[in-house]
Amino acid sequence: MADEISKPSVEKTVLDIWQRNIGGARPALDDDYFMIGGQSLQLVRLFLAINEQFSVSYPVNTFYARPTARAMADFIVAQKSPPPPPPVKRKDG
Repeated sequence: MADEISKPSVEKTVLDIWQRNIGGARPALDDDYFMIGGQSLQLVRLFLAINEQFSVSYPVNTFYARPTARAMADFIVAQKSPPPPPPVKRKDG
């Protein structure tokens, strides 16, 4: 995956993976995984697919706290975005 990562493309890819994992209608970003038919046993496949696609390890406890595609995409974008540059030290005087 390229160094530059766009949130909309990550969200789309996460939703694609969710749809393949759960089946049925395309989920929305704020749908609760478990409320739309996702099951705990399917999480292993979901997490493997996310890791394969983005090379990130998504924490299970984070998922259970916010089981939405938006939260997952936000985490991925934060992990894959370059860190901000260090602050510039100014010399006084």
